[in-house]
Parts: sequence; C-alpha cells; structure tokens
Amino acid sequence: MLEGIKEDIVCLPVHDAVAVQQQHQDWAREVMLETWQEHLAAKLALKYPRADIIGALIFAVALLKRQLVVE
Repeated sequence: MLEGIKEDIVCLPVHDAVAVQQQHQDWAREVMLETWQEHLAAKLALKYPRADIIGALIFAVALLKRQLVVE
C-alpha cells in the first residue's frame, strides 16, 4: 500500500491482498511479489546468516511463484 502511495495508485487492503483498479493489476502483482521476496530474504538472512542464503532464497522464491495463483 505504501508503494501505491508513492505511485499515486489507490490500494485497499483485503485480508492478505490489495484491491486496485483493473488497469493497475499487473503493477500490484509485481509489487506484492517484490515486497514478499524482500521480506523473505530478510527473514532468511536472520535465520541463516551463512553464504548459502542465496540458494535458500532462490529455492523459496521458486516455491512462492509456483503457489501464486492470479486470476
């Protein structure tokens, strides 16, 4: 939602998603994926502060993308 403010795009929270105008749906999808990946990377870095964090992050992002369903 904060990214929407920066871009002057209205975003309304709906549980674990956001509602945007149809013309901004691709933007919302990308921002949510990027934000989640940043959040996940920070969590993994705290839990596994070793060099293999990049491999774990790549694996987690691949899992996330397989589970993402956008209608």
